[in-house]
Order: sequence, then C-alpha cells, then structure tokens
Amino acid sequence: MIRKAGGGRGIRISWRLGRIFLAVLFIFGILSDNVAWAYEVVKLSATLPSGRYGTSAAAGLDGKIYIFGGYNGSYLSDILCFDPATGQITKLSANLPSGRHFTSAATGPDGKIYIFGGNNGSFLSDILCFDPATGQITKLSVTLPSKREGTSAARGPDGKIYIFGGYNGSYLSDILYFDPATGQITKLSVTLPSGRGYTSAATGPDGKIYIFGGSTYVGALVYFSDILCFDPATGQITKLSVTFPSKREGTSAARGPDGKIYIFGGYNGSYLSDILYFDPATGQITKLSVTLPSGRGYTSAATGSDGKIYIFGGYNGNYLADIVSFTVSTSPAPPTGLSATATSPTQVLLTWQPNTEPDLAGYIIYRNNTEIARVDKNTTTYTDSGLTPRTNYTYGIKAYNTSGLTSEMSNTVTVTTPKPPAPTNLTVSNITSTGATVTWDPVQEAESYNVYLNDFLYAAYVTDTSYNITGLDPATNYTVRVTAVISNVEGDPATTSFTTYDQSAPVPPAPPSGFTAQATGPTQVRLNWNPNTEPDLAGYIIYRNNTEIARVDKNTTTYTDSGLTPRATYTYGIKAYNTSNLTSDMRTVQVTTPKPPAPTNLTVSNVTSTGATVTWDPVSGAESYNVYINDFLYDAYLTQTQCEITGLDPATSYTVRVTAVISNVEGDPATTTFTTLVGYKPKLTVRVDNRQIIMSWESIANSFIVEANGQQITTTSDKQYTYTAEPGTYEVRVIAVVNGEQYPSDPVTVTVSALNTPGVVQAAKDILGNTAAVIFPFGGLIALGLALKASPLIIAAVKSGMLARWFRGW
Repeated sequence: MIRKAGGGRGIRISWRLGRIFLAVLFIFGILSDNVAWAYEVVKLSATLPSGRYGTSAAAGLDGKIYIFGGYNGSYLSDILCFDPATGQITKLSANLPSGRHFTSAATGPDGKIYIFGGNNGSFLSDILCFDPATGQITKLSVTLPSKREGTSAARGPDGKIYIFGGYNGSYLSDILYFDPATGQITKLSVTLPSGRGYTSAATGPDGKIYIFGGSTYVGALVYFSDILCFDPATGQITKLSVTFPSKREGTSAARGPDGKIYIFGGYNGSYLSDILYFDPATGQITKLSVTLPSGRGYTSAATGSDGKIYIFGGYNGNYLADIVSFTVSTSPAPPTGLSATATSPTQVLLTWQPNTEPDLAGYIIYRNNTEIARVDKNTTTYTDSGLTPRTNYTYGIKAYNTSGLTSEMSNTVTVTTPKPPAPTNLTVSNITSTGATVTWDPVQEAESYNVYLNDFLYAAYVTDTSYNITGLDPATNYTVRVTAVISNVEGDPATTSFTTYDQSAPVPPAPPSGFTAQATGPTQVRLNWNPNTEPDLAGYIIYRNNTEIARVDKNTTTYTDSGLTPRATYTYGIKAYNTSNLTSDMRTVQVTTPKPPAPTNLTVSNVTSTGATVTWDPVSGAESYNVYINDFLYDAYLTQTQCEITGLDPATSYTVRVTAVISNVEGDPATTTFTTLVGYKPKLTVRVDNRQIIMSWESIANSFIVEANGQQITTTSDKQYTYTAEPGTYEVRVIAVVNGEQYPSDPVTVTVSALNTPGVVQAAKDILGNTAAVIFPFGGLIALGLALKASPLIIAAVKSGMLARWFRGW
C-alpha cells in the first residue's frame, strides 16, 4: 500500500487501464439457502462512463440511485444517475465542487442526499447537499470537525445521518451525526472501539446501524473483521461477537428487502468477490455461494426502488466500470381470504385476496392436497369443474414468485357440492284417457333423468327432456316426479299431477303447432300457425301479453294485430278450443315491433337565397313529422308532408333530415342537402395583407357601399375592394343597393398590425452600434436579416425609404 501525495490513501495499481464494453448478461447463480430465499447476481450491459473506485452512492426518493465522484488516475467530479426502471445510467450536468473520492453519502428525510468528506489530493471536510428534485448541488457552510476520507454513513430512524471514523493521516474513531433539519454537525462523546477507515455501514430494520470491517495502522496496515452495532436511540456502540469470515476493508453494504444487510467484496491484500449477509434478527453473518463477477474492493452500493441492490465500479488491479445487480428473492406470503363456494353440483368457485410482492408470478391451486392448476398473478378466482355431487372437497392455494419460491399454504377451506337440482317447468300435456306427455327444462350438466309415476320408477336413463307416458287408466289421477342424474348422483325431484280423461267425456284439443309472429310494420304483427285436426275443433283464442285479444274460427290460421307501439316487445299466445269449450295448452312467441321507417322521396325544391320547400312521401301510420336543419330541430308535429324553410343565409349549404313519429316514437331519418342561392345580401370574405384590407363578396346586386367602422369609404359596382388602412382594428361590411333598398352583409372585424409584413424595412439607429433589421419575403416566408455595423450609406437608405421601396419590388 502507498500514500498518494497530499496525504490521500493510495492503492498499488496497474496502470494497464481496461474498460469492459460487454452488453452480455451474466447470471452467476441462483440458489436457495433454504426454502425462503434465492439470490441472483447480474452484470448489467450498462456501465459507468469510465472505470473508477471510491465512489459513494445513495438512493433518491425518486427511485433513482445517484453516484458521486471516484478515482481512475484522476479525481472525478461526476454526478451519475442510475435508473433501475430502465437500466440506464446518465451523467448529470451538475458536478461536485471538485473531483474527489472516498466520500460517504446518505439520503436525508428531506429527500436530499448529503456527501461527506473525501480526498482530492488533500483531505476534505466538506459537507455537500445534492437535491435530486432540482439536480443542483450545494456546498454547505457547516463542515466536518476535521478533514477525512474513507468514512461510512447511514441514516438513523431519527432522521439524522451518522458518520463513522475515517482517515486523514490518522485513523479516526469519531462518531458524528448530521441533522438535515438544522443543518448542524455534532460529534458524539461515544467513539468506535478504535480508529478505523474504509468501513461500510447500513441501517437494519431494528433502527440500529451496523458498521462492517475497515482498516487501521498499528506499525503495519491491519484489516478488521469487526461488526459494530450503533444504536441511535441510546447513543451506544457495541462490538458484536460475530465477525466476518475474513478481515477486509473497502466493502460496500446495503439493506435488502428481507431486512438483511448484504456486504460486497473488499480488500485484505487480495481483492475479494464474497457476498455476505448479516441478519440483525439473529446477529449471524453468512457467506453466500453466489459471488461478484470478480474480486473487487472500494465499490459503492445502494438499494433501488425495485428491491434490488446495485453495486458500482470498484478496483481489482483495474478500474472497473461495472454495474452489478444483486437480487434477493423471498418466498411470497401465503395468500389470504381464501373462500370456496359450490356453484353447481360439479363446480366450486375459489376466490382469494391478491398478493402484493413485486416479483409475484402466480398461484398454485390444491384440491385435497394435490396440485390441480396454476394461474397467473393477476388472477384471484378459479373454478374447479368436473366434480362429483354431494362430495366434500378441501382446497388450499400457495403463491409463487419469479424465482420459483412458493409460500406456505393459505388457509384451507372445505366445501360440499350439492346434489343435482330439481328440473324446472315440469309440464304435462297431450293428456288422453290412457297417456300423457311430460316435459321439463334441462338441468345443467345432467347426464340423464329418471321419471317416476306414483312413486314407482317409470323410466330411467332418459337423455331427452320429455317423455311419453302410456298404458294409463282413464279418469285416474297420477303424480309424476322427474329427477336429474349427475355422476350417478340423483337430485331433488320436480313434481306435478294430472288426471287422464274419461273415455266418455270430451277431450281438449292439442296446442296449435308452428306458432310464429312477425312484425310487418311499426304498429302491426302478423301471427301464423298450423291448423289443428280435431273433428270437434271450434277455433282459436289469441292472447297478447297474457290477455285475450281475439277469437277466430277453426278455418283461420293467421291473425294481424294492429294499433301497436313501435319499438315495443310483445308476447303472443294461442290456444285451440273445441265445441265443448275445452281449451288446449297455450303456445307462446315473442316479437319486437320496429321503429318508424325513414320517409321516402325526400326532395328540396323552390330553393332561394333565404329558403326552400322540403317534401316527402307519407309514412304509413305516421301521426306527425319532425324536420331538422343542420341537426337542429326546425319544426315538429307537422301533419302534412311538406315544410317551408325560411330565414336561411345566401350561398350556404344545409343538411335537412325528416323523421316520422308514431305513438311518440321517432323513426329513422331521411336526409338530403341543398345550397341556397346567391341573394342581394353580400356574402363577405376579408383578408389582411400588410396594411391593406382586401374584401371580396358574392351578391346578385350591381351596386354596393363599402363601410369601415361605420363610415362609408367608397361605392362600387365591382365585387371586390382593397382598402389601405393605418394600424388598428376595423369593422368592415358591404351594403348591396337594389331599387333604393339596402341589404347589408354581416360585419367582419380585422386588425391591421403596426409591424409591416411582408415587404417592410425597419431600422434602429445606435443599437449595438448602428444595427439594421430587415424583414423581407422569400416564397411567402418572412426572412430576417441582421446587418451589424451598417454603413452610413445603408442607414441613409433606410431613413429615406429607398430600401423599403426596393423590397416592395422584390
């Protein structure tokens, strides 16, 4: 080891500089020390702008990590920003007041990062403040009690930043604290067990700060394996009985998302690639099997917003530009809130609360302790199908992450699937003296049905949803039950009863078949059905919405229902009845009437400059019509099929729409467009060019008065006029004169600017020593020429207006 000029700490180095430009991802290992943890080391493709060691790093409240200074043969003043979200490194425009290395840094509760001491050829006592919100760095007026390099710093739970030891030609045992709230630095009465520098420090989840390793000089350089614990709450420091596996200085340390403190590399005569972790909960130190890509010391480290720890630069005989990420993967927490609901005899719905771990991959579903499915992290429900009715099932779930680690089992839930439900809508029809037809609605997932008659199984394994029962006795009451069967489990019964007919008594007719309904217009529905064949048939009864509306004779198989409301849904029914006035079962059908159709043959005629006549063919059943002009309702409740439109502007395009209204329901529109004729009233267009107001208009008149700001400025028979005006705002209009009557245009307001554009020369004397600014057009654009130190001849030409005249003729 050597000392650099100025008292700074030096390292034997090889001046063979190397910079690695590998855009390759290195994964040095994933392991599980137990079921709860896994680790990953990745050398990122992004690198520091140049190799360096002795940087300090801290994470800002914006989620980015800031890296300060360093040394690579020169003292660096760089401030770098690494964004874990993008993996990109940026060199900021702000710099440290001077190049320096072996600083320490920590983030205050105000979100600002404070940088302490360092060396730039001389030891420094500076305290710097960097604000990530503004990107500015400030040198505070307060300083460390003495100059030093190689300190370590960490923020305590009290918001103060504690600084430990350092080197300034002597190894220091000071413990200082800096209070961002007051901007003051204080030296505590308590000290480190002995002077030391080049330690690393980090705050544990217990609020205590742990200081690792370091070195001192006692006749020779001595490296420490100490782990010290400083408690900000009591102001006491303790040397723990546990130590590093080997002595070292120049480590970097950061707290992981698991609450453990991870220590990286270091130097003890050799450059180390170790990754260690210290667990404040147990007070134990562990050496991981994963390592840094190569041995190195004097790195800096900080934990990113993504929970990964990033290690920057370092030295191992070469100045390193590496950025290495270290990922700690922990088992997810067990999912909570698991519930199970049997939604059918063969299905169970599981729901649970989502986990919040950033590396969550998904969930594993277990039935009766056997994995049955995996779902992604965004899924919090699962439906288990194909189950057996009337069976108990126990469910549990585990969460797993991108490292393949799984949680403990969630709470388990037991659910019993129900037996199949009873079929619905059980109906008996086509009853005769010796039989009947039984029908029912299907049961979801039913494999077959059983039909019971008077508690005796009449038919089994029925796969249809109807069954013909025969061989019955006349004039006898029967009870019929139907059950669904799923996975050989029989469900609850649906039950009804019926009585067979007496052979000597009249029999009701069968329900009419082929019953259909068709809306033939907004207010009409046509019904059709097939004829019944019973010899004693008398006719048919028509129902609308369960209310009888008509009866027709037996030879009729159609019926038209009129006077309905457009865009309304109707349910129609039909029964057959016989000469004994017995009726069949009802057959039903549903239909929706359309809204009124658009009128046809929409025509615009008698177009003038201010109006037109709109006509159309009548819509059957229409009670009135609405007329729209350019989407605004112009006239409503029209009972005729034409409309006189007035009050329009000349030479203007209009869109007209007409709709029919039936029972207060408005139909589809018929649409057409037309353009009014040019009339006496001028249609005025105005533009400004320099100080000229250029007007043009359309009118069928031949005599016009031109006004500006209410004053007549000319009369003309032309349909255009150019008015040269002074700067200001003008309201212009044109009045057509026909047989002594005046027809004024709508007024137009324009502004004439004081700045001449284009074709204007402006000069200013005695500005920057005779300066002339010339504005002139090139192809419709305005170009600005600046003539500095113009000659008296040019100034005279400007004053006389010669250049202005020349540019107007350009």
